[in-house]
Amino acid sequence: MLARRTVLGGLLLPVLLRPALALDSKAAITALNRPDLAPDLGRSPERVVLGDWGNSAERLVACAILNQDDDSVMALLLRDGPDGRAEIVAGPGQIPAVKIDPFWTANAQIMRQTPLGAAPVVAIKLSNSYLSTSRSTTTEAVHFFLRQDKTLVPIFASLTMAGHSEGKLRWQRTWRITAEGRPNEAGVPPVLVVRDGRSGESVSRHRWRRSAYHPLIFDRTPPLGPG
Repeated sequence: MLARRTVLGGLLLPVLLRPALALDSKAAITALNRPDLAPDLGRSPERVVLGDWGNSAERLVACAILNQDDDSVMALLLRDGPDGRAEIVAGPGQIPAVKIDPFWTANAQIMRQTPLGAAPVVAIKLSNSYLSTSRSTTTEAVHFFLRQDKTLVPIFASLTMAGHSEGKLRWQRTWRITAEGRPNEAGVPPVLVVRDGRSGESVSRHRWRRSAYHPLIFDRTPPLGPG
């Protein structure tokens, strides 16, 4: 299996691809240069992360893009096209990036597993660190997109870690996401529960309504200081 490295926020991230798959960040960028996508996307490989997705027969690659202009996360599914260019199979889907401060030193990865099991979900884990003269913050969060044929619908996003340091004020919190039950007979996804990482107590419950979880995003943190 070939290992490629994608640069994001100054960090080198390993991305494992199948041996016969020629798709790389350069090809993905070419595919993203479309009139219907935001014009700044695709100009820089520093915003693009790739990762294997789905079963081997589909030969698909998930693509995550961090858009610093509107602080969002975009997801697509790509594959090698017949002309050797990357072909967009599904998406793009877009959701606000869950974090405390603007993108600063950010990195992302395509997740292999989610609480939703075998559901066709593109899952992106985003980490962001921010530093100013008065304070620093760090966050980790997950962003889920459900594949529905040629679309990627944002269905859920949640903090999994947040930390803040400002003078004598310092705190860090962690959360974990669990699924309650399984999809019911109508195919409705299970309830997602955000639990405190230390106590295990439920701090937020998210139920499926029509096409996404409600509330869509969990981003509650303790109050920040004056800076």
